[in-house]
Amino acid sequence: MKVEMADLHCKIKAPIKRKAKKVFDELGINMTDAIRLFLTQVTIQKAIPFDIRMPNETTINAMKEAEKENIASLKSYSSAKELFADLN
Repeated sequence: MKVEMADLHCKIKAPIKRKAKKVFDELGINMTDAIRLFLTQVTIQKAIPFDIRMPNETTINAMKEAEKENIASLKSYSSAKELFADLN
């Protein structure tokens, strides 16, 4: 059975596209496959496949603070075990 194909064109801010591409590269998928996965999940779930919420004031302030800071200088962990070890 031959499936009809359609093109999808959209504009997105370049920094968002670059950051998303980096994540997809790490996952081993390309942008087209990622969009196809998203749209497939929308059709299966008949909804956006993740929660969409307005950030509260605390989250907005944290996001603004993170934008001011050099993100690379923020501490990160390679596992939950490492995080919990540091917390103790």
